[in-house]
Amino acid sequence: MANNKLVNGDVLQSLISELENRCVGTVSVNSNDKTKVVVSDLKGEQKGEFSVTSTVDAELSSISTNPVQNKVINAEIEEIKETYVTQLDAGYWKKSEEVTKGDIRYLYGRDNTGIVLVCTKSGVTGSSAPSVPTSLAGQVQPYSPVTITQSSFNYLNDIVAKTPNYYDRPSMFTSTKTTITIPKGLRVRIGNNGYESASDTTLSTSSIGTLANLAAKDVYVYACQPSSGTSPVFVLSLNSTVPNGYTNSNSRKIGGFHCLCADVGTINEHKLSGYVAGNILPASCWDLVHRPRCSPEGMVYCDLVDYWVDIYLASWDGSKLVSVYNGVCADGASTKKWHGELFVDEFAKLLKRPIPRRVFQTIMKGSNESTAIKGASDANTTGGHLDTTGRRMISNYGCEDGCGFMWQWAYEIGFAGGSSWVDNVYNSEVDSTYMGATYGVLYRALLGGSWSYGSRCGSRSVACNYVSAYVDADCGSRGSCEPKTPKNFINVIDE
Repeated sequence: MANNKLVNGDVLQSLISELENRCVGTVSVNSNDKTKVVVSDLKGEQKGEFSVTSTVDAELSSISTNPVQNKVINAEIEEIKETYVTQLDAGYWKKSEEVTKGDIRYLYGRDNTGIVLVCTKSGVTGSSAPSVPTSLAGQVQPYSPVTITQSSFNYLNDIVAKTPNYYDRPSMFTSTKTTITIPKGLRVRIGNNGYESASDTTLSTSSIGTLANLAAKDVYVYACQPSSGTSPVFVLSLNSTVPNGYTNSNSRKIGGFHCLCADVGTINEHKLSGYVAGNILPASCWDLVHRPRCSPEGMVYCDLVDYWVDIYLASWDGSKLVSVYNGVCADGASTKKWHGELFVDEFAKLLKRPIPRRVFQTIMKGSNESTAIKGASDANTTGGHLDTTGRRMISNYGCEDGCGFMWQWAYEIGFAGGSSWVDNVYNSEVDSTYMGATYGVLYRALLGGSWSYGSRCGSRSVACNYVSAYVDADCGSRGSCEPKTPKNFINVIDE
């Protein structure tokens, strides 16, 4: 190993920077000769020694870097050059290299922290490497990032079109009772091409049907390839796969919403007062960023708790639980009987869970309070009901039948002591397989109140004295789900 001299403070600064950025090991002053810098690996084995024209202490006193002595630097020592300890070409672009905007090179930093360099322009790197001190010419390889000298970057072609399932937008689309407006600047990959909306686009539900025909329906928003240009065509459709006139290869489902099932009428201080059947429920609007982890159909979003909740009480379609209008309630008296434990199992298959009480208490605000369903009896089906005063049973967010129709099994459970095993999670009326017992009593909360509880019903109403496997005709449930993208995090998604 040659002991090349460092001729001035500038060269020493280069050495210090290189050692700090590139080595895993110890960089220290030779205790016997302070004109030398010693580099050792993590095992303590000396890997290099470098001489300076004056003492290291004197050189360091004139610069602002941290002292070299006893520094442990996070990068791997690959080889020792005559003057620099480094990995050849590690981390940086080469001269005359063709690069693309967004290209990433990784450097190793200190304290287990990586440094990332991102190319900011497409083109070809400079043909000349950074200058090297004359005294070291021919001895060292420079490792500074080089300058991009020309640009041919196109974001739609180079990023959007090349990123599978790319979708982003400056903001969520907005809605009125009968329209949605998609913002300018929405970028989406359709097929193998990238597109960006050139202006705000307003779509009307009248393009797909009358209000009466749209009542209780899920509507989907599609971005489609244009005949020319790079601005996508946006359309509404009742089809959940592709819109009429398009295919899977030239269209992309990017969002949707649910339409109100029945007129709300006039309700003082209610957010949906005056809405009629077929109007867009504002809280039901979703896209590829703002949506639940589960399928978004038949759900609304509560901004105060950052949670998605089924609009309707759960019903069974023969293979899964669904949130649909006029469905037969899944409860303890339906053809397929239900208890709290079974709701947990079946909702989990859909990435849902029974609604937590904190969410219920918030999202059911605006519902009828201290009243039960009209007739104070089992209505059997979901949605569109009135209470005993003739008021619509709907919350400010659009949840139907939250209070006074049917108790709803919640996510929360409670415990009581005991001295024996009991069947609180099994009921032969529901379960064909015995899946265990509880030692002591396990309760599950029931929310909202049912038809026979009148003034006891409401958004805060809760029954805490029923075991989770209890079966009764007035006990159903409602699904809920966390957002796919938590609030205030990101608005760019790679689905």
